[in-house]
Amino acid sequence: MSETRDEYASRIIKKADEAGDIFTLEDGFFYFGPSTGGAMSAELLRVIADELDRRNEGWASTIDEYFAGKEKRIIARLKKKYVSVKKMGDKWNTYLQIDHQGFSVVEQTTKKRAEFFGKMLAIALSRVNAE
Repeated sequence: MSETRDEYASRIIKKADEAGDIFTLEDGFFYFGPSTGGAMSAELLRVIADELDRRNEGWASTIDEYFAGKEKRIIARLKKKYVSVKKMGDKWNTYLQIDHQGFSVVEQTTKKRAEFFGKMLAIALSRVNAE
């Protein structure tokens, strides 16, 4: 009687765990480092890759959530520091203020549209590479 793929995968992962071949590094992700030499089939490597993906999924999500939140905080800070939306008559303008230079970016529009452009300016500023 031959084993199923799930049984095969379970056996391979159990052996890798017992040998200490699956471990975490400083970045918190799981890695595979075979303690024995030799050749490995594509099927064996797929089993190991699938297990690493399964184990790393939660950590990858945690990191993605952290940086998504961090980006939102950066954008909010940049918007507060550099962007303003002001009413001029019955229309709204979006301004970008850097150092002592002020730039009117969007003129004579609705408040909602002016605020949207203000947010887009902050996002653009967050993505500027200072090289």
